[in-house]
Amino acid sequence: MALQKAVAAVVLYASVAFLALLLLIAMEEMPAWSLTFEIVSALSTTGLTVGATSGLSTAGKLIISLLMLIGRIGLITVAVAGLGSREDRKFRYPVGQFYIG
Repeated sequence: MALQKAVAAVVLYASVAFLALLLLIAMEEMPAWSLTFEIVSALSTTGLTVGATSGLSTAGKLIISLLMLIGRIGLITVAVAGLGSREDRKFRYPVGQFYIG
């Protein structure tokens, strides 16, 4: 189960990075390696750059900013939030009072 979750996280990460790379390559006139570094750095929230971010257009900077936000919140959290609400659970948590002191 843990292996499936890890593989799902890696595939989701790679898919988002690849989609962002395709968008930025189509919009910007920069080397793909610089854009790839910026994308991976934004998703992993490392704060590293090769200086390509300042040369991006406004739309490119918005994509990088969105990737930074997704990386900060968490890719799995964003994906689960985008799926919508879950169906009703067939269980309920017990309710009780805890006395401290």
